[in-house]
Amino acid sequence: MFNSLITGKFPFEDVKPLTSLQNILLSYNYFTGSLSQSIFTTTTFTYLHQFALSNNQLTGTLPSNIGISSPPIFTVFEIASNYTNLLSGTIPSWFGEMKRLNYFYINGNAFTGSIPSSIGNDTNLRVISFPIN
Repeated sequence: MFNSLITGKFPFEDVKPLTSLQNILLSYNYFTGSLSQSIFTTTTFTYLHQFALSNNQLTGTLPSNIGISSPPIFTVFEIASNYTNLLSGTIPSWFGEMKRLNYFYINGNAFTGSIPSSIGNDTNLRVISFPIN
């Protein structure tokens, strides 16, 4: 659903039963709202490797349980933006718990605070992109 120009809130609760999803690639649409903490539980998205919601119209904070309640198997985590997503708050500490993470893009949002010290735990991390926060 990449670059499909879809509008409205993405129905995360409706895809929650799809536990075998490997990629959620929803960038370049017009999705609004926030990311619900309830969609990231120990039984959802067990095989998810890529999570990309760049260039939508998302607001709120990153759920605190994305990387800890779900198995932390992401290799790509991307909620970057060219001034369209407006996620805020701090960069969660789970960032350092995602041992298989290769790419972490959150540029172009409104995050504040410091980079978690747990970043040193990500031995597979190749690219971090935080500019314009």
